[in-house]
Amino acid sequence: MNETNRKRSSKKQSSYTSNLLLVVVFILIILLVVTAIYASTINQNDNKPNDTGDDFSFTQLDGSEDKLSNYRGKIVVLDMWTIWCGYCDDQIYELIEIYDIYDPEDIEILSIDVDQRETASDIQNFIDQTFESQGYNIEWTFGLDHNGNIWETYRGAQGGIPALCIFDKNGNLYYQHEGLERASALAEKIDELLIS
Repeated sequence: MNETNRKRSSKKQSSYTSNLLLVVVFILIILLVVTAIYASTINQNDNKPNDTGDDFSFTQLDGSEDKLSNYRGKIVVLDMWTIWCGYCDDQIYELIEIYDIYDPEDIEILSIDVDQRETASDIQNFIDQTFESQGYNIEWTFGLDHNGNIWETYRGAQGGIPALCIFDKNGNLYYQHEGLERASALAEKIDELLIS
């Protein structure tokens, strides 16, 4: 009888261990599924579930679509300009100075042409003939505001160009200026954001 009780006890313990193992495996599977669902939700939100900054879309010169929210984590200088605007040329020279001062990991410049009649090839030819022929290698992003939404949203009160906006690292509008802005004044605003 003692032997029988030991066998029964051993079977119960073995059964208990098997059941416990099944419960642990089941809990682990549930945790993995929940984690996977959470991770996919984060990815669908571009890893920015609490992103409340401004956003707009534009077309890069190569035809690809881009948007302000792709530059989160950087200070963004939005330069609204056109080819025919003389002061816009001067503004680009000031932006060249800004681009040379700051680390590209900290800031991004988006020069968006707001004249819907101008094409990507017009803009590229203008950059090549006006700046790169003089030895300036402009590496920041140029694009087009084909639907006019950027201009309508961020233009100055008088509607003059060039017009500049600075967005903080979260995409919030920090500063706006209409007309030519010197690099020293822009640097002041950028520095305020970098130390905050």
